[in-house]
Amino acid sequence: SRLLLANREHPQGILYLGDGAWGVTPRKPNAAQKPFYLEKVISKRHFILGVLEGETQHYTAIDAEGTILDQTSRSLR
Repeated sequence: SRLLLANREHPQGILYLGDGAWGVTPRKPNAAQKPFYLEKVISKRHFILGVLEGETQHYTAIDAEGTILDQTSRSLR
């Protein structure tokens, strides 16, 4: 998602990650109904790898073939 605070975009907001869709058939996204808070929508089976390194969080979305679909990092400070 975009960083959200009080239902609005905010640089100090919370990052929400999707469900991953690994064990189910992915939903087809509807661009006309895409909520404002979604940064990226992909209709593909994938999982999200989270790694904590010191004070930094790293998240990587990876599909069944090992392709990186998206990634982000953010500091805990």
